[in-house]
Amino acid sequence: MGMRKCITVMEEIDRIVDGEVTRMERLRFAVHLAMCEDCNRYFKQYVSVRTALGKVEPSDLPADFSDVMGRILKGANIAFDDSEQASET
Repeated sequence: MGMRKCITVMEEIDRIVDGEVTRMERLRFAVHLAMCEDCNRYFKQYVSVRTALGKVEPSDLPADFSDVMGRILKGANIAFDDSEQASET
């Protein structure tokens, strides 16, 4: 199998950090990070942000958080949740 594309690596970061991947996926990810300076830097920044934020519970967020983020992401043409993705495809 060839080197993974950077976009694929970026899409899998949550699964990697949360430990939801196989050993082989983790190994492929580590090899890509070792060879790709941009993804390595992005991954380190991502982990730093997640660590700094800790685990945020829905009750910690303002009541209108989902609505506000939905509007922001929709304006950036990014689906906020699975139901929006399904309706766009």
